[in-house]
Amino acid sequence: MVILHTVSERIKINLPCIYIITNKINGKQYIGQTIDPFRRWKEHQSPTADEFAVQHAFIKYGNDNFIFQIIEQPATENDLNEAERWWIAHQRSLGRILYNETDGGDGILGYHHTENDKKRMSEIRLALIASGWTPPKHTEEWKTEVSKNMIGHKRNVGKVHSPDCGHCQILRERNANNNPALKMTIETKKKMSDKKKGSKNNNAIMTEEKIIELRQLAEQGMNSAELSKLFGISRTTVNDIRNYRSWKHIP
Repeated sequence: MVILHTVSERIKINLPCIYIITNKINGKQYIGQTIDPFRRWKEHQSPTADEFAVQHAFIKYGNDNFIFQIIEQPATENDLNEAERWWIAHQRSLGRILYNETDGGDGILGYHHTENDKKRMSEIRLALIASGWTPPKHTEEWKTEVSKNMIGHKRNVGKVHSPDCGHCQILRERNANNNPALKMTIETKKKMSDKKKGSKNNNAIMTEEKIIELRQLAEQGMNSAELSKLFGISRTTVNDIRNYRSWKHIP
């Protein structure tokens, strides 16, 4: 698994991403999705958010025993659910023990806390602060490192990264597994192309004989308007045929 970024401090940037939280003591992991990784990391670190198994673990082991890492940046928010399901299934297939209680893809977009929830969380937070609790702080060194890691990483495979980029390799392998067309040989692609070439294409109006006739008439001086009327096709199509922009396989 390739880690894109390790998140430790809030930088002013929002991005759709899939993240993984790892328990440094027992290796147990949690896969999640968010559009604001730094805010989400702080929410996981809150000692009051104990509704889920992963939050119970934070309370049991302490914030310092967990690592928050970004493992994928989908192109759009709409891709988050599918990506989350894939990563949960992938980690389980490798024998990883996860805190996740579902198969993922439940989504977090558009969710809003109720007014009662907001009031309750505010009261608990104020009580914690009054008792001496303060949010975790991080050094300037961490901020600089995270900011540097966030620069230049795009999802476009091979367009931004170096040829040996591990993340790009994962995406290439996934695309090949999900898209049989990427596995085709040049010979297979040529055979498929030949089956749809010329009059073999179900949408073709012209035949090879008509193409030869049209080009011969054009060489004899017949203009595009006349050829269009004669063969029942548009002038644009006539010009494409005459200039070998289409039906190139007919000499």
